[in-house]
Amino acid sequence: MTEKKDEQKSSKNELEAMLTNPESARKPGELPTVQEITNVLMAVEDPELHINIIDLGLIYKIDRESPEGRVSIDMTLTTPACPYGPQLLAQTHAVLKRLPNVKDVKINTVWSPRWDPRVHASEVAQMLLGLI
Repeated sequence: MTEKKDEQKSSKNELEAMLTNPESARKPGELPTVQEITNVLMAVEDPELHINIIDLGLIYKIDRESPEGRVSIDMTLTTPACPYGPQLLAQTHAVLKRLPNVKDVKINTVWSPRWDPRVHASEVAQMLLGLI
């Protein structure tokens, strides 16, 4: 459990570092890398499961469109009726919108393939969910 908290703290620290020093080693107008985007998305946690959306495997695809400053993601939820869906989508949008040089964020909510924690979640998340 401590490892998970350290990972989330690291993600939040990385987000803050990118926001306070956005131009460090970055060309003007250059978008964050897919890895940087993935790292900051780890700060978004499912409020019911207390596991971040990356480890849960809710992010299926990340696209960067540099000239437009757009980041697009394909994201699913644990279920179509997820009561925290609007909150997760809003938090994801807010985190991405704060990144340097990101002018537009598009979140595509997708339902195929259907989310399955045995397939999509990380090993850490599967352990926390009691699957392994």
